Amino acid sequence: MRRVAYTNKDAEVLARLMRAESLSDGAIGMLLVGGVGSNRIVASCDTFRNITTVQKMVFQKPGGFASTNSTIFNSRPNSKDLRLAKLVLNGQRFKPAIKSLYFYAPKATERCRDEWFGAKFVGRHKSHCYYSPSPKDCPSIY
Repeated sequence: MRRVAYTNKDAEVLARLMRAESLSDGAIGMLLVGGVGSNRIVASCDTFRNITTVQKMVFQKPGGFASTNSTIFNSRPNSKDLRLAKLVLNGQRFKPAIKSLYFYAPKATERCRDEWFGAKFVGRHKSHCYYSPSPKDCPSIY
């Protein structure tokens, strides 16, 4: 069962975002970033209340993704990237981003912050730290 309604174009846009945001973190990193995006579409809390589609999530202003201006984002996704995006859109979620709405990449010498945008640190995968709100703050993703 699909977690998020999507078209082939939506899957391509999400695949491009996942690759641009986390290519250096491998397939798992891409799935985690995609999971955060999927959560933002499902969430009816915080700045994501009106984010109801892949397109709105990827291009949200303010609060979107800086990588949408990159060469990597603007190139076509390959079949592997598309497969990973569809896994996320169809409902697969992966730790530590199962309920995460935020991630960021600290400098190599930095540890992950305890909080990011009011959400608690829930884990790290390679270069990215992941953050989930409490069930009280965002029950729609729980």
